[in-house]
Amino acid sequence: MKLFYNIMGYLTHFWRTRPMCLICLLILATVRISLLISDTVGDDDVLCQLTDSRITIEGRVYDCFVSESYNERVSVVDLKDTYLIDESGDRVCHLTGGNRLIRIYFVSEISVLMGQTIRLKGMGEDFEHATNSGEFDGYEYYHNRGYLLKVTDAHLIALSREYSYVGQLMRDIGMKGEAILDMTLEADDAAILKAMLFGDKRELSDEISKLYRRNGIAHILAISGLHISFLATLFYELLKRVGLPLRIRVAVSEAAIVLYGVMVGFSPSSFRAICMFSMYLISRILLCSYDMLTALCVALILTVIYRPALIYDSGLRMSFAAVLGVGFFYESFKKNIYKVSKSFDPLFISIFVFLSTLPVILSAYYDVAFYSVLLNLIVIPLMSVLLICTLTLMGIYSVISGLSPGITDMVTAVPAMAVHLILGLYKQLCLFMIKNVPASTNIGAPSAMQIVIFYLLLLGAVLYKGKHKKLISISLMLLTVCVISLRPHRGLDICMLDIGQGDCMVIRYGNTLLTDGRVYIIDCGSSSHKEVGARRLIPFLKYHGIDRVDGIFITHPDADHINGIEELVLTGEDENIAIDKVYAYEGFRDSDGLKDIAAVGITWVHKGMVLKDGDLSFDILYPYKNCPTDNANDGSLVMDIGYKGFHMLTTGDVEEGGEGYVTGAYKEPEYDYAVIKVPHHGSVTSSTEALIEWADPSIAVISCGRNNSYGHPGRDVLERYRNADTDIYRTDISGAVFIHTDGHKVNVGTFGDVKDFDYE
Repeated sequence: MKLFYNIMGYLTHFWRTRPMCLICLLILATVRISLLISDTVGDDDVLCQLTDSRITIEGRVYDCFVSESYNERVSVVDLKDTYLIDESGDRVCHLTGGNRLIRIYFVSEISVLMGQTIRLKGMGEDFEHATNSGEFDGYEYYHNRGYLLKVTDAHLIALSREYSYVGQLMRDIGMKGEAILDMTLEADDAAILKAMLFGDKRELSDEISKLYRRNGIAHILAISGLHISFLATLFYELLKRVGLPLRIRVAVSEAAIVLYGVMVGFSPSSFRAICMFSMYLISRILLCSYDMLTALCVALILTVIYRPALIYDSGLRMSFAAVLGVGFFYESFKKNIYKVSKSFDPLFISIFVFLSTLPVILSAYYDVAFYSVLLNLIVIPLMSVLLICTLTLMGIYSVISGLSPGITDMVTAVPAMAVHLILGLYKQLCLFMIKNVPASTNIGAPSAMQIVIFYLLLLGAVLYKGKHKKLISISLMLLTVCVISLRPHRGLDICMLDIGQGDCMVIRYGNTLLTDGRVYIIDCGSSSHKEVGARRLIPFLKYHGIDRVDGIFITHPDADHINGIEELVLTGEDENIAIDKVYAYEGFRDSDGLKDIAAVGITWVHKGMVLKDGDLSFDILYPYKNCPTDNANDGSLVMDIGYKGFHMLTTGDVEEGGEGYVTGAYKEPEYDYAVIKVPHHGSVTSSTEALIEWADPSIAVISCGRNNSYGHPGRDVLERYRNADTDIYRTDISGAVFIHTDGHKVNVGTFGDVKDFDYE
């Protein structure tokens, strides 16, 4: 009760001392509610008219860059103030105004200038939606950043002579800076610094990206508020040292930081930092104290005005949460709980930044490296040295580049070596931590309730003023981590992932509130989507906090059933996912498709074998020993998955021959099947009337790709299941299909919340 009074007292004091903060928060809450009530992220009517059709549009260039696509260089252009053009060449519809954009993918490399008006023709497309838990949602990502749609296969028709001189000048300066980094540094070092200073991550290697992310220091690879604040403050102090009057150095600093924002494209975190630095400059002019929390709230409101949907953006949330960790949680802890000495300031700041951003990190990446608190104590202080060395290097090169190459190399060698040593230290520290300390942990995405409880506990930890306040504060902070990490699981969950034209099923089983239970996978592969293991299966596992797969069943070695499993086997360790066992039919021992997987060991199975794990069982019904495997599909594993009174029939790609063996060998099924995984994606060569009558399932789940060229599922197959009064769920229509049972009752849901389908 005392803690409640402490919090209410603090809110009253907060209102008296920082009224602007609460006003801004109320405005933010209003905007958030309005976004929930009405969709301001995209205009569905416009999208329906423009997608999947050839369109001609005209707009002004907001940004452009060159990308490598299938070993060819192509231009990617962002347009603003865009119009739809009819066949006569007239403007008929204003598509985007304000801060809305359209992304254009040209078929080749073109030359355009910032602010130039261009006309083009291409295929209008919506951004790809996620259809599985944990999967990257391109629609949400791009629409939050103001993109209405994308246009692919674009051809340039016309362009104007007029362009933005300032915008193009800043772009040229950025390109010049990147060129200097390329000429003076090693390739990996240059790529990292391009990402840090210019937001260009195209040359950043996957190895470095994964290494930094696993160790919790990936924030330095973005144009973050940390970089901008340092650069802006450094520039301001240099002007002060020169002796410029206050108003002049404020004006020059503001112009410089805004131009830098133009150069890097005003990313969410950079926009926040620029707004806050502008507030700092205003406080200098008004001769009043600068309050970080007030500046943060004002920046948040300006960001929402600039682009309302950005409040959904994880990068923006992380940026604001980090500042909140320093300006509110840490300062409150120092004031109310423990007076931290200056020598321990960096450690406690790192702890509170970590805690305040933890829910955001888990919501975005599903894993976290707890030791990053200590690693950042080395990384962040060295960032200032790294940026100074880099700016010195670029400045020296710009001045003496006209001299002979030998002199240029000699003069730039010292700052270049300093940059290389610092980045080399970062890499070695990351490798050391991975090798000697448990790497990042897959905790999973927290629920909204967990996040609310987390911040309430953290709030209590820094505001409590009663007895034993240090002990209670530390206990509450530890409890926050426990609350956010809890992943209770009961019963049996089966998820048929949407991976396009292929199969993938994840089974989770547990009977405890304290552990995430046991996990099994049946197949993962696709013939219509690339990297389904890395882009769909692994994110799904991490989203649910899974760090161990107890068994993988491979029904047969076709690519659309195993290429995702190969990715999981090869990269699972890097993603903190351990694999215990892999099972496959013994008739496929010599299959070329299983060679990569066989390297880690396969347990060979056949009819009659039963694998038990508590109440969960996998009964192999087919193939029998020495079953011919000339037709790989007809050699697919057919299994009875049992959990208490619940049973499901899984079938791989088994066809009429294998189905006939199962129905003949088992005259009457031993159990009533609640669910059947429809064989071979609903192909007409499978799901015979005999099998459907034998299994008599209540629910049929079909995994197939949208508009696939095979015609799956066949109309006759769907009709057979309908005639058997079987409810049909399809991944091509609804996305992932989720089945939960306590062993008796069965609940079915879909990722797209589609309940009733039109199959015609």
